[in-house]
Amino acid sequence: TSRAGSSSIEDCLCLGGYGVRGTGYSRQITSPDQQCEIIKNEIVYGTAGASCLAVCGSKNLTCLDEAQPIFSKNDLAALLTHWSLSVSDYIGTSSFDAPSYNHMTGQAYFRNGLPGTCSAISSSIIRICRCTCAYNQYGKAGSCSFCPANSQSSFQAQEGSSCMCNSGHFLNASHGECSPCPRGRYARRMELVDGDFGRNGSVGWTGTVKISSCGAYGSVLGGLNVL
Repeated sequence: TSRAGSSSIEDCLCLGGYGVRGTGYSRQITSPDQQCEIIKNEIVYGTAGASCLAVCGSKNLTCLDEAQPIFSKNDLAALLTHWSLSVSDYIGTSSFDAPSYNHMTGQAYFRNGLPGTCSAISSSIIRICRCTCAYNQYGKAGSCSFCPANSQSSFQAQEGSSCMCNSGHFLNASHGECSPCPRGRYARRMELVDGDFGRNGSVGWTGTVKISSCGAYGSVLGGLNVL
C-alpha cells in the first residue's frame, strides 16, 4: 500500500503481517523486484477454544485488532503447509474468529473483508493470530524492547528509530535519549498520519540533534523529533 500522490517505490509499504525477506522483513519496499511475504514468525496458532489474546499473551506478545492481517486462501494454505497441518477444505467466512482451523474436521477458514478480532473464540476452532510488540515497544519476530523514556511508538514499530520523542522533548544524540526542551522552548511531537500503516525505522524517520528544534517552529523545521 501507499499514500495517494506517492511518487517513489520507497513510499510503498507491505500490509500488516507482511514484509520483505531480503531486508529482515522490513515493511518498506525499496525496489520494484521486492515482494511482500508473510512474516511467519509473527503468525502463530493456538489451541482449540483459545482467543488470540490468550495465544499472544502466552508468548509475552500482544494481539491488537488493528494489527490482524487478512489472509487469502493461498496465504492460509502456505501457512498451514508450513505447520504441517492437514486440510480437507478451505472456506471463506465472515466469522470474527477467522483465520482459523478446525482440527477435528480439517477445515480451514479465511475471512472475507475486514480482519477478525483478538477476543473471538469457538470451542472447536484453533485461532491463527498475528502477535506483535505493543504500543511504545519495538522489535521483530517476537523480540520486543520498550522505547526509551519520554518516547513512544506505534504497535508495528520494528526498529528503535521508530520511537518518537514526546511533546516537549527533543532528540539528544549525545545522550542517546529524548531530553526535555530548555525552559521557554517547545517541540511538538508529530503523530503518525498513516495509522495502521505506521512506518518503521527503515523508512528513515529523520530527527534533529539541535536544541533549536524546541523553538516555535521546531516541529516544522526540525522534522520529526525521534530517537
